[in-house]
Amino acid sequence: MIRRFFKDALIYGSTSILGRAVSILLLPLFTKLISPADYGKLDMITVWGSLLAVFVSLEISQGVARYYSGQKDLELRTGYASSALFFSLMGHAIFLSVVFACSDWLADELCNDPSTVDIVRLGATFISTQSLFRLIQNQIRWDLKPVRYACVGLLQTIVGISITIYFVMELNWGIHGLLWGQICGMSLGICLGLALSNGIYRFRFDWLLLKEMLTFSLPLVPAALGTLVALYVDRMAIKELLTLEDVGIYGIAYRFAAPASLLIVGFQMALTPIVYHNHENPETPEKLACIFRYFLCLGLPALVFAALFAQEFIELLTASRFHSASGVLPFLFATALTTGMYVFAPGMGIAKKTKVIATLTLLSALLNGCLNFIMIPVLGLSGAAIATLLSACFSMVGWFYFS
Repeated sequence: MIRRFFKDALIYGSTSILGRAVSILLLPLFTKLISPADYGKLDMITVWGSLLAVFVSLEISQGVARYYSGQKDLELRTGYASSALFFSLMGHAIFLSVVFACSDWLADELCNDPSTVDIVRLGATFISTQSLFRLIQNQIRWDLKPVRYACVGLLQTIVGISITIYFVMELNWGIHGLLWGQICGMSLGICLGLALSNGIYRFRFDWLLLKEMLTFSLPLVPAALGTLVALYVDRMAIKELLTLEDVGIYGIAYRFAAPASLLIVGFQMALTPIVYHNHENPETPEKLACIFRYFLCLGLPALVFAALFAQEFIELLTASRFHSASGVLPFLFATALTTGMYVFAPGMGIAKKTKVIATLTLLSALLNGCLNFIMIPVLGLSGAAIATLLSACFSMVGWFYFS
């Protein structure tokens, strides 16, 4: 298991690292062409769009992961995957119809600017294409095909970034170009994912299999909402208590904390399907603990490095109007590391204790929200970052305790 894990983790991690690294390297260019306020608008649309998308998908991908992985019957595997895909397509069609119909009101509420209707619609389209892409790409992961997964991810990233650069820098489309580029990249990724999905998708919709997956995934919807609220409530609180410009600056710091998530993403991508395939093996818990120790050996030195050189990185790679982001970067880096540690405590998922997961996640989100509204008036952006880190630590301790 450990040998297979490190092989898969290297492939998954390298794919994610390349994509994120290119995105970070492009920030110096984008921060000169896109203002903090526009980044703030983008973050607010992403926040609320991601929350609404949970109700669209009903966490069906979690049901696919649980019932598809380890299933030997090819017809059942096809039924699970195809039913989940058609369910998601119908859900996102409804989601986009509602957003387009209410885009005027959403623009005023989210961005305090009725003229941002186009940005709201593009943001919703991006969220839907991204959600479908992840469902299809993860299907390749459940098949334990890391090389195909990497090919799809890399091509999607390269095309998406290339188109984004052209739209933003050559056509000077600003935030519109950023969204259009990502939509084009995700759309290509969907096509590639379908082509490399090993023929698992067919024109088939099985209500009984969908019901089985939803029975598992529906209790996870509150957990997913709690996770997203815990992840994004800091930006909601900053918008209410400070300004959209502050949201944009905070969002840039969050993007620079991405290397922390890169440290764990390879572990996460490789570990989850392997654990579901091997959870009945009595040696699995000890091997899982061993992998966790390897992660700490990488993560803790990286955290120290980020804390020491946050100011230098931010000043080197962003325009001057974003330099204040350096004060919150170490806290967000630690948060990104801590948030992903749940993958090393899979016991509740294996035992189908989804109600416990939902309760723990909602409590973490509630704690995060309360701490943000208490600490931001006192400490500003640093208060938001510290509050988010404390709630992430609370969630991590709960995951390990109950698992």
